[in-house]
Amino acid sequence: VTPEVKSFQVGNRVTMATSISCGKCNFCQLGQTNRCSQLTPISYDYPGAFAEFLAIPARGISGGFVVKVPNGLGEEACLAEPISCAVNAQTLAGVKSGDTVVVIGAGPMGAIHTQLARANGAEKIIVTQRSKARLTLAKNFGADAVIDVTTTEPVETVKRLTNGLGADVVIVTAPEASAQEQAFYMVKKGGMVNLFASLPKGSSTLQMDSRLIHYNEIFLSGASDSTAKHMEIALALLSKRLINPGAIITHRLLLTDFHRGIQLLKERKALKVLLKP
Repeated sequence: VTPEVKSFQVGNRVTMATSISCGKCNFCQLGQTNRCSQLTPISYDYPGAFAEFLAIPARGISGGFVVKVPNGLGEEACLAEPISCAVNAQTLAGVKSGDTVVVIGAGPMGAIHTQLARANGAEKIIVTQRSKARLTLAKNFGADAVIDVTTTEPVETVKRLTNGLGADVVIVTAPEASAQEQAFYMVKKGGMVNLFASLPKGSSTLQMDSRLIHYNEIFLSGASDSTAKHMEIALALLSKRLINPGAIITHRLLLTDFHRGIQLLKERKALKVLLKP
């Protein structure tokens, strides 16, 4: 820690909002740092990730992107960054007490969104998934219903489980165009579709009937990245045990087992793999 840094000391446990913004633009001045057009993320613009040590750029500290980890919170604090992205999404989507929420995709972000929706007061949570391995893992998420889309028509099932109305909020964590298109048929009139997962560049065009959005008065939101404020909320959720890290971190490996961790993810046998130096 260099002398000019006054807010941190050697030994402090920290994490950070990993996309560092310019600090000067309109969005930065409004506190919406994740919308800055000059974002410089750790591991893209700066070295980092899958390493024992990370040098945080001076702008990351002066800009307020570094957040202290609360006392009593262990290595599960590593989940704060993905949870913070879900916090941003569900804030934009307006998930609230009493809602019925559909989460499309039971990957790591599906696991996080399911638990976060419950923490935000959702009354009924429905998860849809295709792969058998992820369906097995999804039983630990705390959802009220898990739909195997290979054996059950998901739109019809969601409608049946919601008395024909559809969900208040549908969050798409699966990076597939068909999943995003399907969401508009699962949401109720006046409901919200949140496109959380991005689609691959060059394959991001959707085919949909705009009349469905018009006449059903459907709201649509995207969600990209997070801010330091979202990180603080994520850490608080973990500290209060409102998010169960055991349902998200499925494997804990040494850093030297990095390749095994990647293979587990490719085979969809893992959700989040924690690598320990």
